[in-house]
Amino acid sequence: MSDTPDMTSCTPSEARDGALSPFFSLSYHFGMLLGVDDFATEQSYHRGKMRLHNSWLHGAGVVWGFNVLVDKERGEVRVKPGLALDGAGRELHLEGDACVNVGEWLQAQIKKDPSLKLAVGTPFDAHVEVRFNACATRQVPALLEPCAGAGSGGTAYSRVFETVDLRLVPGRAPRRPFPQYRALRVLFGLQKPGDDVFEKQAATRRLEIMRLTPENQPEAYLEALRRFAPTDEIELHPDDSDPKRLSLFPAPDDTAVMLANIEGLTVKKVDDHWSLTAGRVDIAVRPVLIPTAIIQELLCGPVFGGSVDPRNLTGPRVTSAEITDDRTITLHLDRKLKTASVQPEAFSVTTFDDGQGWSDVAIDQVKLNDPTTIAVTLKTALAADARVRLIARGTGPKPILGEDYAPLLGSAKGPFPIPNDGIDFVFNQKRSK
Repeated sequence: MSDTPDMTSCTPSEARDGALSPFFSLSYHFGMLLGVDDFATEQSYHRGKMRLHNSWLHGAGVVWGFNVLVDKERGEVRVKPGLALDGAGRELHLEGDACVNVGEWLQAQIKKDPSLKLAVGTPFDAHVEVRFNACATRQVPALLEPCAGAGSGGTAYSRVFETVDLRLVPGRAPRRPFPQYRALRVLFGLQKPGDDVFEKQAATRRLEIMRLTPENQPEAYLEALRRFAPTDEIELHPDDSDPKRLSLFPAPDDTAVMLANIEGLTVKKVDDHWSLTAGRVDIAVRPVLIPTAIIQELLCGPVFGGSVDPRNLTGPRVTSAEITDDRTITLHLDRKLKTASVQPEAFSVTTFDDGQGWSDVAIDQVKLNDPTTIAVTLKTALAADARVRLIARGTGPKPILGEDYAPLLGSAKGPFPIPNDGIDFVFNQKRSK
């Protein structure tokens, strides 16, 4: 390809990029004399802006390609072309296949570090990672010193070819760094809360929202997102691993993007060449950047968690209740009940009087008229205009249970519960004369 370098010199990334200045740009005017420093400032400004955007608003991950294959016949690990972004906001582009002979690599590793305990014929794990690399190329005649006379020139590289440094590294890939926006991850059920106070508050708020009816949950989640996003954002800061160097990006310049784990690699020498007898590629370790247009469409998919479809509830729910006579309150449920759980301890009945306030009413017996109908019989008759409150327990030590041992889930018209939690059913009505 036309951009492929011929003669190159590869140097550390910080030497190539220099001091990026995304907040310092040229101010042009007519007749302005431009020199090398001006062009360097111009490029530094735009490169810095691009890297700030990539690193903070997209993060590190593979955009496309970078498939990792084990070629057993050739004894090689092969990486296909691809594009990725690293944690410092740079594009990592591989334009052709890259491979390494695992047997030769293994011999070099054993010689370099015998403590790794690697051996031919013994299975081992390794991982593939990719880093940014750039090489100077296209040498052209150049003056080596400002204002130098004829005959004092030399050559200088006129192009920078951006490519990648691929590495096969012994051992499995390190675990991904602790994720950013932890409180929001807890809020949306993506991870369990830690010791952080905001994570605990997010977990509590999530439980509160899940108890709401589905039509009220979106607004509540939006309010919670606006509440916890600032607490997560304030924790973000540029990489500070090198105290001698001010960084603008969330990761250091030498950051790598993990592409795959290769488990159980086993090599052997066959005649005069190496072959692989085993090796399984696991790409779940790699971070992936999904395009915004695809995310928009994915958001139209089904809702996972956050509420419970009443058709999937296993616990019984009360469909209706009424005061049948002066001593009986009847409840109708949508599912069969465990007879042994329908006991007086699972109910309470009180009445309210404007003068005396609340009074307990003793329960004589509770029985099932049929598998889905409960009759609560009182020891004393209710007054003709009594204000009655009955509570059937779905919580506490002795809740009403369904046939599958799931607790009572309150009213069929009430909020959806969290799975495995019970909800009390409350009946509050004035008796008709």
